[in-house]
Amino acid sequence: MPRKITEGPLRSKERTKNNLVEAVGKILKSDGFSGINVAKVANMAKVDRKLIYDYFGNLDGLIRHYLINHDYWNIGPENIGDIMSKAREDHGKLLAYSVMEHQFDSLINNEEMRRIITWGISEKLPVLKELDLKRENTGDEVLK
Repeated sequence: MPRKITEGPLRSKERTKNNLVEAVGKILKSDGFSGINVAKVANMAKVDRKLIYDYFGNLDGLIRHYLINHDYWNIGPENIGDIMSKAREDHGKLLAYSVMEHQFDSLINNEEMRRIITWGISEKLPVLKELDLKRENTGDEVLK
């Protein structure tokens, strides 16, 4: 029996993963963090809930993926050297200004980000603590 085609116009693992991540954002905007559950995410993405477990391990893995990809302080370790070499030219003034501006723009223009910040303040979830630690570690590297 031939194998099922998993990539193409009808099926795409990446497209399905993106749909699941987008569904988390939509639910977060409409219902807040308490409204996120496996059934609701799967229904909104129009996929079987089993795919959340196949692609992300569980709902926390999907939420972790969503948070990491939508975080306002999303600087990878590979970018820190380049950022720091540019910041040395003006002693970090432009860097500090752009970081603050980017954070404020993210909060003002992005309902999801405001919900995430509120979520992080009101709930002590491991995935949110992990995101906070990632931000702090990146900030420490930039400030060293």
